[in-house]
Amino acid sequence: MPSWILGDVAASDMTTIYPLAIYATVQRKLGRPLALPGDTAAWEKIMPMSSASLNSYFHEWLVLQESTAGERFNTVDDSEFTWMSAWPVIAGWLDMPWLPPVEEGDGKYETVEMPSRPRGYGPKGRCRSTFSFAEWAKRAETKSAWARLKQDHGLVADPLEGADGMFSALQFSLTMSWSWATKMNKARKFGWHGHVDSVESIQEVMTSLAERRMLPPLKQKA
Repeated sequence: MPSWILGDVAASDMTTIYPLAIYATVQRKLGRPLALPGDTAAWEKIMPMSSASLNSYFHEWLVLQESTAGERFNTVDDSEFTWMSAWPVIAGWLDMPWLPPVEEGDGKYETVEMPSRPRGYGPKGRCRSTFSFAEWAKRAETKSAWARLKQDHGLVADPLEGADGMFSALQFSLTMSWSWATKMNKARKFGWHGHVDSVESIQEVMTSLAERRMLPPLKQKA
């Protein structure tokens, strides 16, 4: 079973990189920093990622092993990932400033309580955010900036249409407050030793999206 999938696709319930890249490139166009909507807990939480390319190799390996028939496996990059470590790097690729989570204060965060308990006991999960990506995508200035990017770079996508669906997974990923671990121990016992640096994979995905003209180039021209 995979986790958040790192792949160069336009939309998926488990893919966050394309909407993140849209947000980042529009913010850069507007001269604004890469700001995170989540709180410090969301910023620091450890979460597994599943690179689409590694998933493909993993499934190829599965069908070639007689011993794996009828078994269930996790499939993740096995690379410890936090938004805290990735955020400055992503901003660096785009030559733009970034901001850490907003400091605590009355009225700064909107809290959504999940219906379930992530651990199966204890407190319910919470998502806390200072802004909504979907609402950001519906702003006139956001649409205008994307229209200019589309014209300047010959982009072929209109990702701001259907913003609620496009940005929902990203909103959840960046604001959920609980960590979780997805172990690859079982797969390793069966002989799998694949590994990907998730941050490097994000860069590869963004570069591919730009090459397909779904995004402007990561680096701005001098």
